Amino acid sequence: MNDLLQQLKQYAELRLELFRLSAAETVIKAASSTAVQLVLGVFLLSSVLMAELALGLYLGEQSGRWSLGFAWMAAGNLMLFFMAVLLKKPILHSIQNGLSKFVKKP
Repeated sequence: MNDLLQQLKQYAELRLELFRLSAAETVIKAASSTAVQLVLGVFLLSSVLMAELALGLYLGEQSGRWSLGFAWMAAGNLMLFFMAVLLKKPILHSIQNGLSKFVKKP
């Protein structure tokens, strides 16, 4: 009887350790994935900003007024912003579904 209790205690300890390791692995995967996505996002954002600056300068040069070129770029950004606001729920659901699939992976 004492041997059975000892084995049950050891089994419970091993299951707890397995749970802790699985949880730590999930957290590490999520953190590393988030860090990579953040770095990629920073590179993408800086590339988009440089492209917008170049396009704003080009449009300003073509129109003869730099302010007009940047005004066109601002108008384009506002249109994208309003489209994102209108599509906020589908975008949010897509992100949530992706995250839930990532967390449920074994």
